[in-house]
Amino acid sequence: MVEALLEATARVFDRRGMALTTRDVAEEAGVSVGSLYQYFQDKEALLAALVGQLGEAVADIAMRDIAARLQLGVGDFYRHLLSAIVLLVAQRPGYRAIARHWHELRSVEAVHVAEQHLMEAARLYVVQHHQTYRPQDLPVSLFITYNSTVYTLVRYFSLPHPPFGIDRLVDELTRMVVAYMDLSRVPDGARGSG
Repeated sequence: MVEALLEATARVFDRRGMALTTRDVAEEAGVSVGSLYQYFQDKEALLAALVGQLGEAVADIAMRDIAARLQLGVGDFYRHLLSAIVLLVAQRPGYRAIARHWHELRSVEAVHVAEQHLMEAARLYVVQHHQTYRPQDLPVSLFITYNSTVYTLVRYFSLPHPPFGIDRLVDELTRMVVAYMDLSRVPDGARGSG
C-alpha cells in the first residue's frame, strides 16, 4: 500500500506540483483518504517519503560497484555516477517534480543520506588516487563539487524546455569536475612522494 501511495504521489506531484492534495493522491491510488491517512499524516509526509525514496536511490547508485568504479579515471568515474543519477531522475516523473519544486519542499533533509553517500564515494575516489590528486582542502573541494552538480541538475530538471539534452548536461558537468580536479593534480615528477 505504501508503495502504491508513493507512486500515486509521484504522478500527482508531476502533474500538479505543490498544489497536490491528499485527496488527489488517494484518488490516483484508488483508495480512500482515510486509508491514506493510515500511512501518511499529511501531504508533507507524502512528499517527504517521496524525497526520501529519491535520496535512498541516489545513495544506492553512489555506492553500487564502488570498488570497480574507483579504478576508473576521474572523468569516467564522475560520468558513470552522474549518468546513473540523471537517468534515474529523468525516468521518474515524481523525481523530476522534486527537482522542479526543490525550493518549495520542506523535506530536503530527507536527501541527506544521498549527500553523505555521494560525498563518501568522491572521498574514496580521491583517497584511492592520492598519488594523482591532492586537493588542498578535501572537504571544501567535495562541498563545491557536490553542490555545483546538484544545483545544476535541479535547475536543469526544473526547466520546462531545457536548452540542451541530457547527454550534453552530463558531458559539461563532467568536464567541469575534471577541470576542477586537475587543479589538484600532482605533477608527474612529484608523484610517489608524500
